[in-house]
Order: sequence, then structure tokens, then C-alpha cells
Amino acid sequence: MRNLINLVSLFEGYERAKTLSVYKVRLEKILHDRVDFLSNAEKALQAFEDADPTPKKAFVLNLIKWYLDGSMRFVEDASKATDALALYSRFRLRPDMPKLVDLSFSELLDLGDKLSDTKSKKEEDKEKELAFYRDQTATLWLDNENWKVVIPHTSDAAKYFGRNTRWCTSAEKNNMFDDYADDGDLYIILEKKTNKRWQLHVESGQFMDELDEEVNRDEGKYVIASVGIKLDAYMPNMIKYITNPTETQQLIAVRKAGYYLRYFENPSEKVQLAAVEEDGSSIRFIKNPNEEVKIRAVSNHGVALQYIENPSEEVKMRAVTNSSLAITFIENPSEEVKMRAVTNSSLAIKFIENPSEEIQLAAIKNSAFYSKGVLDYIKNPSEKIKLASVTRSPRSIVSIINPSEEIKIAAVKADPSIALQYISYPSEEIKIAAVKADPSIALQYISYPSEELQLLALSIEKNSYVYISNPTKKVTEYYNSLK
Repeated sequence: MRNLINLVSLFEGYERAKTLSVYKVRLEKILHDRVDFLSNAEKALQAFEDADPTPKKAFVLNLIKWYLDGSMRFVEDASKATDALALYSRFRLRPDMPKLVDLSFSELLDLGDKLSDTKSKKEEDKEKELAFYRDQTATLWLDNENWKVVIPHTSDAAKYFGRNTRWCTSAEKNNMFDDYADDGDLYIILEKKTNKRWQLHVESGQFMDELDEEVNRDEGKYVIASVGIKLDAYMPNMIKYITNPTETQQLIAVRKAGYYLRYFENPSEKVQLAAVEEDGSSIRFIKNPNEEVKIRAVSNHGVALQYIENPSEEVKMRAVTNSSLAITFIENPSEEVKMRAVTNSSLAIKFIENPSEEIQLAAIKNSAFYSKGVLDYIKNPSEKIKLASVTRSPRSIVSIINPSEEIKIAAVKADPSIALQYISYPSEEIKIAAVKADPSIALQYISYPSEELQLLALSIEKNSYVYISNPTKKVTEYYNSLK
């Protein structure tokens, strides 16, 4: 990886075009693999250049290196490095400074934190803070013996009160403050005795510590309860941080996303029903759900059956009615359940071991006309099943090895345009059946039709004459007689 950013020997100074030509393919592959929000290498490179605080973009290749080696996971994280790189550039000649090529992205940020940890005079710092309040670019929401909560109203305020953190709202370049503030207030919370800080944005559901990592549930509940931020109006993004939420709060949450049920102890039946109505799979968060809850869950999300122990016959029936895939979670399903599954979707038969002839016929009946049908999922189908299949879905003849004459005739009767594509060297009887089914279509798929076939086609449909190549004199005379 050291060769990846040989800054002097490779380019003798940063050059955008050369950099793009060397790293474009690798950048776009990683952008795709990590589902990064940027769509191409050019945009990624621009983000790296924007994050580089030096005039000649001396650190762009380092940023590329950290992104490629995975220590910087997303391109947008590059903005977090701006302050650290500026400090590194300023102090790079100090004898105790490590080489940048030896640092990971996280180590760079840690180094930046250390370099920026210079104490200013207490009075000067206090005056800076008060200036924000006087200018109304920040609001002192709470200030007591143990806690301080500030709401910044500008990016400058967010940078000041978020200094020495890794929040994107406190970055010098590519600052994201406005994106969040447009949706709602940012709360910067300080616990005085520990000097720990958190940033809360209710509308997006983000509650981050100083390292820009999500706060765990217990810590979040402690902080919010301590500072007295009321979350009732901000449901449901913050529901997991509310201690003992009311039933109304729980209902608001699960109606938006059923999985919020995971945060409630002993939710009422009303809350349970609302949750599984929104997302049937949320039943997995309910201990011993009753029959009504089970039925509601699988009726909305059939495969939620996998989370239900010993489901009743009614629950199984409701599940396969909603989704035929639910049958994969049923051990030894009854004939009625199998029938309901294939009636709902013919392809359910592939999940049924040794289906009865009645089940096979039901699946075939439910097959789409232009599909291949379900014969591929039936072992050793009988002649009756084959005949039913090609009658319903003519294309299913491709799944039959050496089909009988009767099967071929049934297929061309159903649709000659489909069947004749898959029948090699059709007999005269098959050709006649095809012509009788649709003369114009059949003549397009029959090579060198006999005079008898041509006359038969004309007797059924006069306009089929246009599909007859080189008609005989007798055929032409017959056609003229029909005018």
C-alpha cells in the first residue's frame, strides 16, 4: 500500500488527470461495493480535493489510499480529515511527527485531536461562547450544575460547539450543518463532570457521541432523561430512548415501522396488532402472541410464519394465502394447505414434496398461459398431467422428453405459434391440428405446407393466403373462387 501513494516519484506533485486515470476503476468498484452515495470516481475525487486543505492538494493521494484500504469507509467521511490534515501540514516538521503514509485514517483523526488540544484562556473562550448567544446564532437551551445544552443556528456555531469532535456538522469543509438544520434543531449536549459531548438530531433519529458513533440505548435514555428533552412530539425516531413510553407513543411508533416493537416490554394487544399490521415479521418481538395477532401477522406478511411456533391450521392457511413461500416454513403441510398454496401461486408446487395428482392439476390450472408452467417441478408426471399442462401452458412442452403425438396435438391446438417452435419435424396430423387452430399463424411456422394444408387453411380463413409461399395453381384457383 506504501507504493500506492508515492507522492513524489509517481506524479512529482499532484495532477488530477493522472490521478483519475490511475485510480478510476478501483474507486468506482469500491463505490459500488460499499453502496456509497457518490456515483462515479470523478465526484469522489472532487470530494477528496475539497477535503484537502492545502493549496496544491498534497494530501489527495493519502485520502484515496485510506478509502481504498477501507480505513475510511465512505467518501463523505473525507470531510472529517480537513482539520486534522491542516494541523498535520502546520506541524509536519516537528521531529516527533509520524509519517503520514504510516497512519490509518482513524490514526490521522486521533492525531488531529491531539494537535488541536491547545488550551486557550478561559476568559477568551467564554467570551467567544457568549458572542454566539448575543448574536442569536446559538441558543443556550440548558445550563445547570451538571449539564449544558446548546442549539446552534449557523454552521459557524456548530463548528465552535462541536470542535474536537468528528461530527460532519463541525467540519471546516463540506460541512453538513444546513442539511440537518433544515429538518430540525441540533442539540449539542455536554456533561460537565465527564466533559463528554453528544449531538442529537431528533428528526433524523441520530444520536451520536464525540467519535460520531451512535449512542447505545441505555446511555441515550440516561442523557435525555437527565437534560429533560421532551420527545413526545418527535416520535417515532427516538422511541428507543424514551423510558416507559405510553401506549399512544408506542402506537405512533409501530404504525410507522413495526420493528420499533422491539423496544417495548409487554406491549398491549392493541400495540401488537398495530405492529404486525405494518410489518408482519415484527411478531418475532412478541412473547407468546395470541391467535389473533398471529393471524393478523401472516395475513399481512405470509413468511412471518417462520417466527411462529406450532401455528394452527388457520394460521397456516392465512399464511400461504398471503405468500405461497410460507409453505416452506410448514412441516408436513395438510392437503388443504398445499391446495391453498398452489391456488395462490402455481410455483408453490416446487416446495411441495410428492404432490398428489389433484395438487398438480390445481397448480397447472393456475399457471400463466405463456409461461413454462410447472412441469419442471413435478417428478415423473403422468400423461394426464402432461396433457393438462400443455393445454394450459403450451410452452411447457419443452419440459417433456419425447412428448407423445397426443401431447403435441394438444399443444398446437392451444397455441400453434408457441407449440410449433418446440416440435421438431411435426407430423401431418399435427400440422392439420395447427392449421385448424389458427391457419394464418400455423402457416408461418410450417415449412413447405402441402397443397392439402394450404387448401384447408384457405377453407377456414381466406386471408391466410398471404402466408402461402409459391401456391400451386389449384390453391390459387381456389383462393380466387373465394373472392
